Amino acid sequence: MKYIFGPVKSRRLGISLGIDLIPYKTCSFDCIYCEVGKTTLKIKERQSFFKLEEIKQEIEEFLKNYRGKLDYITLAGSGEPTLNKNLGEIIDFLKENYPYKVALITNSSLLYKEDVLKDIEKVDIIVPSLDTLTPSIYFKLNQPDPELSLDLILEGLYNIKNLKAKIFLETLFVKGYNDTQEEIQKFKEFILNYQPDEWQLNTVVRFPAYKFAKPVSYYFLKFVKDFVGYKKTKIYYYPNKETQKINLDVEKYILETAKRRPLDLKELLSLFDEKQVYYAVNKLKTLKKIEVTDNLQIVTTEKR
Repeated sequence: MKYIFGPVKSRRLGISLGIDLIPYKTCSFDCIYCEVGKTTLKIKERQSFFKLEEIKQEIEEFLKNYRGKLDYITLAGSGEPTLNKNLGEIIDFLKENYPYKVALITNSSLLYKEDVLKDIEKVDIIVPSLDTLTPSIYFKLNQPDPELSLDLILEGLYNIKNLKAKIFLETLFVKGYNDTQEEIQKFKEFILNYQPDEWQLNTVVRFPAYKFAKPVSYYFLKFVKDFVGYKKTKIYYYPNKETQKINLDVEKYILETAKRRPLDLKELLSLFDEKQVYYAVNKLKTLKKIEVTDNLQIVTTEKR
């Protein structure tokens, strides 16, 4: 099959049949964490990359003989699917001929365009990305076409709020890039205002396009989830082995210091291993021995 891949068991979408509408690594971004590899053709103008009838024919041939379960037909793959000018016609073909729900996985870069919004108005779920709310980090982390500003990304995300589709917003954290206190605070304000149907937290799992892209810990993602406090948040990073022998000095340091003064998260990360810090903070919060304030200060709940 040239355009179809799967069905695969997706962590987020169940049994999903993928349709790849873009030549290999043709994208508007060159994200440092991309599991598909480095972008070889970075563009922002939409094109008709393949013959529409060929794509339809392949879909027809596959679904005519498929008898298994299928939760979604997902538009995703080797690059940014909204770059394909025939996207709307393919979605119309799917919705008019098959009973399956349609999902779109996108980097959000072209959602500000009226023709893109028109094309995707019939999809059931949109999974857009937003990895940062800081322009300088955005250009380093996502490495977009220079004309695709972060403001355009945000404009597009608010545009799709007017569609009927559910929005599963994904944020992928990379160590040393978008994992700062300032970024966590910005996400709290944005997410509580934007109110996606689901906020999906992830990190680098497979081999990234650039080797220097490193994952954050599961404990960091849990900390972000708890701090932001958005009920529809899900963590989609479950490494096989992230058990941790916690250095008890971390917990002791947190408790003893917080009794004397508010403790800054940056201070802890400069003194101890990241996994141990977030594990200890999450544990002490669960035990209700500490609280984390809106400005990410750790304070004790115990009376002096």
